[in-house]
Amino acid sequence: MTHHSWAPITNADLRLHNYNSHTCSDDNPGIVAHRITDPWTVNTLTWNNQPDITINGQVGNQGAYSATIPCPEGEGELYYSIEDMVREWVAGEPDEGVRLTSPTETVAQNWRSYRSDEYGGYDTYPFTPRGPVLFVEYEPVAARCDSDRPSPSPAPPCCGSRSPWPGRGSPPRCGYR
Repeated sequence: MTHHSWAPITNADLRLHNYNSHTCSDDNPGIVAHRITDPWTVNTLTWNNQPDITINGQVGNQGAYSATIPCPEGEGELYYSIEDMVREWVAGEPDEGVRLTSPTETVAQNWRSYRSDEYGGYDTYPFTPRGPVLFVEYEPVAARCDSDRPSPSPAPPCCGSRSPWPGRGSPPRCGYR
């Protein structure tokens, strides 16, 4: 993630498309998102060399969907509100990703299956279920909205709009979430 100290983060949501789970109820320990603090590669990752994480800013979600149990709702989207993680990345901490785990290993069943970007990215929805998306809302210090801009200067999108930013490249100047 690009360092933008001039852009205070007001909201950051990680959206995951949950297609399978052990339950349809939110009466379970849920899944916790942690910020990964060490570099890692998918080709060498094993149970024994998992990268370190921090519990600072960890976020849990007890929601669960499943198309196979079947749950009345079928598949669905789960959101993790990860403002603190994104603020750390913006402040210069390495962006090594997010780890999703059960908060306890004493529960026999507590798992979720999520769609990957390879299964169906944001651009293919609704034809295929969505892959993960990071929504980031921030307030650039120097941004000016339509009402602040003298004519005939072209106006940027108005601050506060909600649009997905898939995390590739730099976000636009104003209003992404």
